[in-house]
Amino acid sequence: MTTLAMQSLPAELSAAVDLTDKVVLVVGACGSHGRAAALAAAKAGAVVVLAGRRVPALERLYDEIKALGPEPAIYPINLEGAHPDDFQVLGESLKNNLGGLDGLVFAAGRLHGLSALDHIEAEEWLRTWHVHVNAPFLLLRGCRQAMGPDSTAVFYLDDPERVQRALWGAYGVSQAAAQALVRVAGDEAGAHGPRITGLVCAPTAGPLMQKVYPARPMSEFARPERFTPACLWLLAGGGDSGAIYDGRGLAKD
Repeated sequence: MTTLAMQSLPAELSAAVDLTDKVVLVVGACGSHGRAAALAAAKAGAVVVLAGRRVPALERLYDEIKALGPEPAIYPINLEGAHPDDFQVLGESLKNNLGGLDGLVFAAGRLHGLSALDHIEAEEWLRTWHVHVNAPFLLLRGCRQAMGPDSTAVFYLDDPERVQRALWGAYGVSQAAAQALVRVAGDEAGAHGPRITGLVCAPTAGPLMQKVYPARPMSEFARPERFTPACLWLLAGGGDSGAIYDGRGLAKD
């Protein structure tokens, strides 16, 4: 299997990133990576917009973040059924109500479980593909009006060496497409911005891994907070547009 090379992260990533007065949208804010990224961005001083489909969970995270920094905002959206116009409205709302968007973190994911291609229902294939490929494309297009040349988008990605194999089905295929989207969109943006970047993570404790490895304790997997320093580094302007950064080593002690 041939894969394009990933870029290395800096040897040392500082936790003292300053995102004061920055507006950061976190999509999938109630998931493992999204929640960790939202909390870290808030601690760094950002105004965090929490986007996701589970409003009660968003409200609980809102209360937690409000005690850490600037008051966050909530934007309910269900990626599985969102229409292209919904993403356009999101971009307009960010621009009109918050003055623009400095950072976008896409940490949403859908994984029904491991299954051979012959056994995947067509609707499940389409839903998974929509969350991992169509929604990021529509999100970038809809938020482009709110993002300036110095804005950064960070897409959390799974390890291609692990998921582009048998039984990973729609999830594995859509992850490959998501990586291609980051490279293509980032290459097109070039030096004119916004920066479009990807962050590949090691298996992380959370609901997705519970579906894949139900017999293994979550303590065997990396905590999502391990990867937030890399996310903050990218949000603060580190990295090149179109590059995908290898964060798998951050899982190690």
